[in-house]
Amino acid sequence: GPNGEKTIVQHIHDGEVDLIVNTPYGTGGRLDGYEIRTAAVSRSVPCLTTVQALAAAVQGIDALNHGGVDVRSLQEHAEQLTEMTLRDQLDADEGIEVSRATETARRASAVPIM
Repeated sequence: GPNGEKTIVQHIHDGEVDLIVNTPYGTGGRLDGYEIRTAAVSRSVPCLTTVQALAAAVQGIDALNHGGVDVRSLQEHAEQLTEMTLRDQLDADEGIEVSRATETARRASAVPIM
């Protein structure tokens, strides 16, 4: 680092990192992200590059900790998270169907956020 401290890449190479979440943004992040991902591959450290992958990993870790592991696609994990979030936010007395709200949220999430 600029003040003599170790960089994240050095921490990875030294075996001090077990999991990486790297969602690069902008051009500076792309160069750093490349170096981080390259170091991760060289040390066999899992590297998550999307928020959806992070959410799926959190669900997986939680399932392993509490028993109840099943196999689903990343899209199925994202859909379940959306449904759980909507159920938490919607009041059942309002008469809104969660499946219809989920479909609306899925279409809205396809729009990139800058």
